[in-house]
Amino acid sequence: MPRDVKPVPIAASGDEAPAPLTRLGTLVRDAEPTGLALAEVVDLPPGSALDLAQVRLTRATTSSAETRTPVTVALLNQRGTVQGGVYSVIADATAGWATEAYLGNDSYTTTAVTSQLVGAAVEGDVLVTRAHVEHGGRRTVVASAEVYRQRAGSSDRLVALVTCQQLVLAAI
Repeated sequence: MPRDVKPVPIAASGDEAPAPLTRLGTLVRDAEPTGLALAEVVDLPPGSALDLAQVRLTRATTSSAETRTPVTVALLNQRGTVQGGVYSVIADATAGWATEAYLGNDSYTTTAVTSQLVGAAVEGDVLVTRAHVEHGGRRTVVASAEVYRQRAGSSDRLVALVTCQQLVLAAI
């Protein structure tokens, strides 16, 4: 990691503490503007939806994020394509990481998600999601996300456009 940036644990609540999460926003603000290698930075709680879906944060800057998700049978609907809501979950997570990096902390919550599905992905594909903060206000942040399908022997294809509104819970 650039300049010896170290993950900052977030305190857990409850009697049994799960594995500590890290504060992405703090790390991105301390890193170089080109982003950082995030495999060792962001921990997902074991068994969480994002962990089970194998969503992996691959890039983040102070206003954007990118994830990769392999399409497995667990993400499919009865027709053998990715369930529509899965795109929204992945895009919301990616937009959340962009928001967290923009704010410099994790004091926000999603209040609205709008999705337009324009394609489909099947088992064996990889979903690459890129989110960018479009509006960063004191009370709300709006991030857009584009979900692309990567398939061997084919060029990337846009499969979903998603907009997420985040409510800022603490001042920037």
